Formats: sequence, structure tokens, C-alpha cells
Amino acid sequence: ATGPGHTRKAPPEAATPRRRVCQGGDHKASAKQFPVRSNFRGRQGDRLPRFEAGTHLIRRLYRVHRPYILLSLKSAEEEFLVKNEQLDIWEPEAAASARNMYAQALADPHYPRYHAAPPGGWMNDPHPIFFNGEYHVLYQYSYLPGAPYDGPHRWGHAVSRDLAHWRHLPVAITPKDHGVAPDRHIWSGCLVDNDGVATAIYTMDNIDVWVATSRDSALERFEKYPGNPVIKGPPAALAVWRAGGAPEMRDPWVWREADGWYLVVGSGFDGGRGPVIPLYRSQDLVRWEYLHPLYEGDARAGDGTFCECPCFFPLGDKHVLFLSHERQYLVGRYEGHRFTPERRGSLDAGPIYVPHAVADDRGRRIMWGWVHDERSREAFARAGWACMQTLPRTLSLGDDGLLRF
Repeated sequence: ATGPGHTRKAPPEAATPRRRVCQGGDHKASAKQFPVRSNFRGRQGDRLPRFEAGTHLIRRLYRVHRPYILLSLKSAEEEFLVKNEQLDIWEPEAAASARNMYAQALADPHYPRYHAAPPGGWMNDPHPIFFNGEYHVLYQYSYLPGAPYDGPHRWGHAVSRDLAHWRHLPVAITPKDHGVAPDRHIWSGCLVDNDGVATAIYTMDNIDVWVATSRDSALERFEKYPGNPVIKGPPAALAVWRAGGAPEMRDPWVWREADGWYLVVGSGFDGGRGPVIPLYRSQDLVRWEYLHPLYEGDARAGDGTFCECPCFFPLGDKHVLFLSHERQYLVGRYEGHRFTPERRGSLDAGPIYVPHAVADDRGRRIMWGWVHDERSREAFARAGWACMQTLPRTLSLGDDGLLRF
């Protein structure tokens, strides 16, 4: 459940699992297929769908990395890659339970081959960054004993050099790191490169904005800013949505311009007339000044009533805003630090949520999104894992002003 009045995302109660490479309608499979030859016992000559989106990537991987065609390091038979080793990435108090879920995931035949997925437990919103020559996808992660799919969220962490071979790193940001109770959530946000210091900006308790930094090249350790929260509650000038009497504002997105850092955060107008996205400015990522709304949406126009996890970035001579609601994106003008939409489109035909797009060292804007899992809660428990990320997609603008993938 999402949006006003709801806490956060919950696992959907849905259909029985179906064995397919791509769940949730992530990509539409064509009739053409190609064979895969690998080193995996019992899988010689498997035939996998050729996807209309991302076909060039899969073809290139097949030619160049044939022995390693599987894009995730998750299979009970991938001994030549991971040797079925016990990963040591979890918090000590939950490591035993997490390893059990990891073992279940390794043995599950439905575990995705082409999508980044959790090493046991539940995955949702991505928080990607290109840093020090590597693609990092941090993500909302829950795996605690007794509540692996509903438990307190922290930030999981996977990294790749080529967008094909992923490895898991230690859980990055936890309640324990913040000196708060273990049932507190570290909610969604983003990461930026602040002159070589990776900085995570996120919300606690669906309202306050916090900051943590990592000074190691692999982003394995983050330290919270001692002056947190850096933004306390919504701006007084905005009447934002209230759930149970408390205002809601969450999921910051940050970028840099010539005159400083800018931050937007998701919210909605009180009364449900549409989303509102407050805009802040800072010189140091910790002292923020509220300016005005970047964008004021209209529920009647299809914007929904609340915006979670906004994502805003330049593309070509325009700017793009992801609203998350119904997989929508807007393309338009960014003038005077206000966004005016000109075109509107949909990112996907399937149930993806929280699309985030970051730039790499080649100037490509690369997007990931959380793919909802269609299985029941009972199936999650048997499999030991739930949900995944989309394949990475490069974005561009077409002649019609809409996105191309």
C-alpha cells in the first residue's frame, strides 16, 4: 500500500508464482529466442526470451561473457562464481536467519537470472549511484527474523563494474548505525558524490531528512551526520498531507547545480488535490533553505494525490520528473527553479515502482525500478526472497519529446 494514509509498501497478495525470467511485466518478450550455453548442470541449451528492451545488451553479453551469461550471482549451481559461500553481509543479531533465507534463495528455481535481487529477504526501492568506476545499487531491504518481508527497513547494497555481474556488500545503513531502536525504518532517498565523498540523503519516520557519508572507495561503511535531522518536517508555508494528524514528507532526491545543491522530497497537498514537491537549496548538504515547490501536481490530470520518491534530472535540452504514481513521467522545462511539464508518458506496462536514474562516466542516464513480486506471502516465505530490480535501461528523448529506452 502506498500514498497518503499508508505507511509504506507492503507485499501484494497475488497469484501463484510463474516460472519465467522476467516477472511483473518488466519487459515484453518477443517470439524470437536464442540458446544459452553455460557451465550450469542441468541447464545446457536453455532457451531464454529475447527482450525487445535491452536486446543489444543481452546479445553483447552472450557474445563476450558467454560463460557468465547469468546477470545475478544467484544459483545453487554457480560454484565457479560464488562457490556457495556463506555471505557475511548482515547485522550479527540477524545473520543466522538471513543465511537461511539466502540458502533458500540459492535453491529456488524461480530466482531471477537477469535482474538484481536480494540475497534472501525483501527488496524494494533502488538508490543507485555511479561511484569510483562502479555501479552501486543500494536498496530498501528487510530480512529480520520473524518479519523478513515486513520488518524494519535498512539499505542493502549490490555493486557491479559492468551492469552484468553483481556482488553483494554488507548492509549499508541500519537503525543500529543511527543509535535508534531496531524497529525504526531507514526509508528511501538517494546518493550523491560530494567531491569524492559518497553522501546518502534519506528520511526517517516518513518526515525528517537525514544524512550519512562514506569515505571508503567501496561504500561499505556509512557514518551518520551528528547534526541529523538536516530537515525537520515539512516547510511551514506548505499545507501537506496528514496521516493520523501527522504531516507526511519523504524520499529526497538531490542534484548539484552551479550555485549549490538542490533537494526535492515527495509529499502531497492536504485534502488530496494533488502531489507537491518542495524544493530546497544548500551549499554543504546539511544546511538547507526551503525555496518553493518545484512542481505542484493535479490529481485530476492523473498525477495522483501524493508523490513518493521523486526523481528529477536533465535529459537532452529538457528535464524529466518521475512521480512514481502509475509509472508516470513528465518531460518539460526547468526555468527559475520551477518545473513546467510539456509531455507525459508511462515508463512501463508492468508493475514497477520508484524508478531512479543516475548518470555514469560515459554520460548515460541509467534507470532502475523496483519490480513488484506477484507471489503470495506464503510463497515468499518458502522461496526465501521477494522482489527484484528491473534491468538497467539507458534513457534518451525521442523526436516526439517522449522517453526512449
